[in-house]
Amino acid sequence: MEITRSELERKWKSEYDGKTLLIHTGWSKKRSFTREFLYNFPGLSDDAAEFILERGTKVVGIDTLGIEPFSHTDFRVHKKLLSRGVVFIEDLWGLEQLSEGVPYLVVALPVKIEGASGAMARVVALEVEW
Repeated sequence: MEITRSELERKWKSEYDGKTLLIHTGWSKKRSFTREFLYNFPGLSDDAAEFILERGTKVVGIDTLGIEPFSHTDFRVHKKLLSRGVVFIEDLWGLEQLSEGVPYLVVALPVKIEGASGAMARVVALEVEW
């Protein structure tokens, strides 16, 4: 299952350019040790990743186990985003509590693990007025 460029374009507003993007798929509500939850989660398609880069996004958070579908065994979306300095936060919980279009300060405090490619993090979104 892929989240495509056209799906992002339908929801996108120009004021989102250059901001943190949080993608709520509802996947966190399926949390369990099932084959579906662990392997069939939605993620960004190649063209969606390209769209995110074009919009100047530097941080992408998603409520699935990965930024791209499990079927992308070559990690092409990971590589595309990371090579351009985009940070992503996976397996978020509680995104349904946020409102679309409302500005939030997103704070992610990862555990510092030397030499690791990723780490668990405590992530919070605080509603702010800019």
